[in-house]
Amino acid sequence: MSILKAGRPSNGKRQLTIADLNGDQSMVRLNVDIDKDMHRKLKIQAIQESCTAAEIVRRIINNYLAKSSNTPT
Repeated sequence: MSILKAGRPSNGKRQLTIADLNGDQSMVRLNVDIDKDMHRKLKIQAIQESCTAAEIVRRIINNYLAKSSNTPT
């Protein structure tokens, strides 16, 4: 059993989160519903790249925002 928890705000006791270990308190949590097949593919990709699913999602969002900021409105 791991000591790391998701860090739910509704929890009475504050538990250790990944952000605590990284020392990065500037992060916010984003919850997105995706289908099971997409989640499975994301986890497999993360394993193949030796990173986390969250790192892949952050990279995708950064690329999207960089691309969309170069597009005239």
